[in-house]
Amino acid sequence: MHAAILAGVLPLLSGCATSPGEHGWSGEHAQPFDDAREACEHESDARPKAEQPAALEACMARRGWRRR
Repeated sequence: MHAAILAGVLPLLSGCATSPGEHGWSGEHAQPFDDAREACEHESDARPKAEQPAALEACMARRGWRRR
């Protein structure tokens, strides 16, 4: 019986994954992910191409997000 309950509940729990986790980011008490990503992409786009990945990660970190 317990296995049947788990079999029904586990797929529901896996559906609770947030989009940041799906994109390789984790954050706790962070700015909303989409807002942070949009601002950081805009900020990093102003940098030379070679610096953009590091600038994006630094910006996201200031907003409470870390790459997994």
